[in-house]
Amino acid sequence: MDNSLPVFRVVAAGRGWDWIVQGFELFKRNPGIWVAITVIWILLNMAASITGAGALAAPLFAPVLLGGMLIGCARLVRDQELEINHLFAGFKQPFLPLLGVGLGLLVAQWAVALIAGMLALTFGAGTFLSGATLSGSASEAAIAASVLAGLGVGILVVILVALLLYGVVLMAFTFAPALAVLGNVAPIAAIQSSFKAAWANWRPLTIAGLIALPLCIIAAIPLMLGYLVLIPVLIGASYAAYRDIYPELPEQLAEDTP
Repeated sequence: MDNSLPVFRVVAAGRGWDWIVQGFELFKRNPGIWVAITVIWILLNMAASITGAGALAAPLFAPVLLGGMLIGCARLVRDQELEINHLFAGFKQPFLPLLGVGLGLLVAQWAVALIAGMLALTFGAGTFLSGATLSGSASEAAIAASVLAGLGVGILVVILVALLLYGVVLMAFTFAPALAVLGNVAPIAAIQSSFKAAWANWRPLTIAGLIALPLCIIAAIPLMLGYLVLIPVLIGASYAAYRDIYPELPEQLAEDTP
């Protein structure tokens, strides 16, 4: 397991479109298996959301399942067969690095929630205290307007801060699962490198995101069935982005080890 930060490159903004196209090409190589994998993945997430423990554990194992699907993408690129059990390939070697990435994701999400919650409490308490100070010198309507305005500003600030922090988390984990499962990079180094690579390549990643947004809306129209295609396409696109940004990093799969 390599603890050093792998070398990445900065690519043109237009590559964001190319990644989506490459993701669709990977889907077309075995659409039936991809749809089956997606259905199982959705059912697992639904089952996890039923219980509180499952919902808490979902971020922990999300990179593990994603790592398995990335292995499937790598197999397709090598002209090998995609199998349903590739969804669970991340639970085999290298399971621990992917679990480490999942632990980092879990901690990061809880940190964002904690910071947002503390900000909300601070703004809420401050707003009501300011309203209390006006109680003796202003009408009830003026006090209510002041409190509502303060709450509105507070909510807006909390939302903006949460989005900013979640954007940082997203960049830190954009390539981390792929680096851990395909690049043999240690979890902390994978998270650090992912953030740096995503920050440096924000232009193509933004283009890919802007393309994916309307696709998500379209996929939701036919009873959400479009996501059975869109999800594997986006996973394939993430694999294409990883290989494009880390072209010199050798791809190592557990099955390659004698």
